[in-house]
Amino acid sequence: MFVMLSRQGKDLLFWHAKTIMNIKNKQAVFITLILSSTFLLKSGYAQQGSGIQLIIQPQASAISGDIFMAPYVTLQKKFTAAFDGGVLFDYLGPHNLSLSIGILYSHKGQNSSRTINDSTYYRSPGGYSSSKSMGKSALDISLNYIKMPVRFCYFSNPESTVSFSFYVGAYVSFLLDYTMEYEDQEHVIYKSGFVGYQDSGEYDLMYSRTVKGTTYTSETGTYTLSERMFESIDAGAEFGAGAQIKMSEKIFLSAYLHYDFSFSDIISRDSKYTISQPSYYTQYMWKDVFHLNDEQTYRNSAIGLQLGVKFKI
Repeated sequence: MFVMLSRQGKDLLFWHAKTIMNIKNKQAVFITLILSSTFLLKSGYAQQGSGIQLIIQPQASAISGDIFMAPYVTLQKKFTAAFDGGVLFDYLGPHNLSLSIGILYSHKGQNSSRTINDSTYYRSPGGYSSSKSMGKSALDISLNYIKMPVRFCYFSNPESTVSFSFYVGAYVSFLLDYTMEYEDQEHVIYKSGFVGYQDSGEYDLMYSRTVKGTTYTSETGTYTLSERMFESIDAGAEFGAGAQIKMSEKIFLSAYLHYDFSFSDIISRDSKYTISQPSYYTQYMWKDVFHLNDEQTYRNSAIGLQLGVKFKI
């Protein structure tokens, strides 16, 4: 079934798509969607009904870009479980179309690790030294947001028992809190020999670093950061495809394969702390502590299965 829009509605959709492609201000993405959606409802999408949908979405989350914990040492990204959950308010219109505006709790992040198996050997005219390190290092990033999506959804036949559908939209997320936990455990075996001197042995090393909000804790102490390590606002696009099952005239079940991604950088590169004793110096968290690759952009993304139950009002 083809969607019939007024000339005014078509012009607005074209302007809306062009604006989203060129937009740089994160807050403006959400405002643009709200204004466009409201205008469409008033100019050709006369409301046919409404509903409230409760959703839960288990998902795999990722953050783009390389994660370092030492120069030239990259941690390998792992599967990271996350989820969204909350309420969608649906506005049902003609031509099998609907508009949804939601408020969700969104958990995202990235886990990464590295198996340590390093060896060093040094030889000089006076002797030699060697060491072997074995162990594991891991970094877990956990981000918690309030997420507000706006979606346009199309249904193949909303009156049938099973209706296939898809949606496109955008979202803006507000960072509630975050945690970064790094741990490095190593077992070191060493051996050295010089003229008149021989030594060998083994020992354990453990490093840990934790960041919660503006508090950074390491093996050397606890420090207050100038600002949080992640941006307070994240905005992006989202897509979904799946099916809706009509249980009764008022109750519907749905399942969608969902994907979303950020438009821009989610990290705050200016986050730092300053030490005044015994000497004054400043450490930037991403550049000096976590050895960020400044040439890359770090964005959120997630793919998951959205499950929902909708009550028609």
